[in-house]
Amino acid sequence: MTADELVDNLATLGIAHEMRASGMDGLILLLPEYGRVLGIWPHRRAENVLWVNNGFFQSLRVGAKDDGWNNPGGDRLWLAPAGEFLGEGGIVPPAIDPGKFVLSSDRGAACMANRGEAWAQQSGVRVRFRVTRRIRPLDDAALEAAWGPTWLRRAGCEEELELELESSCPVQVRLWNITQVPPGSEIMEGPAGKGRRILCLEDADSERARLLVRASSAGDGAPGDGWPWTGRKPAAGAPGELFLLSPPPGVKRRLVWKTSTCGFSGRSAAVRRFAFSML
Repeated sequence: MTADELVDNLATLGIAHEMRASGMDGLILLLPEYGRVLGIWPHRRAENVLWVNNGFFQSLRVGAKDDGWNNPGGDRLWLAPAGEFLGEGGIVPPAIDPGKFVLSSDRGAACMANRGEAWAQQSGVRVRFRVTRRIRPLDDAALEAAWGPTWLRRAGCEEELELELESSCPVQVRLWNITQVPPGSEIMEGPAGKGRRILCLEDADSERARLLVRASSAGDGAPGDGWPWTGRKPAAGAPGELFLLSPPPGVKRRLVWKTSTCGFSGRSAAVRRFAFSML
């Protein structure tokens, strides 16, 4: 879905959104009501490197009954461990997603903050939390400094995620960042180091390709209960999911975790060469 198509859908349904420029002529779209990054376009006429749920928009158009969790798509933020915070059928509590995010601005960064309370079912305690996403789009010079020189079109951002627990808590709460990507994409994990790097390559037509690269400053492990680290294999036609998991907060019950995201677009062969250079 192009940027213009997605903006038209949101405007028609009266859903507030925030568009930010990145790269030479790339775009990043935020959906503050849901605390999400919903679109990254390496240039204005490119396809979105994130997956968007068309069914979400269709259900709003026809006024379908709200029967549970609504998933617009894009990049979302949950709490882990999964065994504590996911309910029956793997459904996340409304306090976490969609939450009640509030949009503000902080020195050029778009801030989406959500304060809530969730039940940790295995430990039998209520966890009061506040999460904040501070997203700062990068210009082309900053993207080159972060990812190296390339002729590929690109857009991306740096993000500072903050978790604050409002009281002592026996649960090792972590931030669980989930990026939804188009069905059929190749998901690859970069070399281990101080942080983590995951790549998603979408090469559907063999002429043009899109690449999404996600990295974190620190973090490891899986959300819990045997979930794979990089993402679960989706059912046919379903989006892929890239997982990044933060460390737990320290003794002060506060965590600041940095991640970065970049989308690339270009000829298939050039995108593939660039992708494998990062592995």
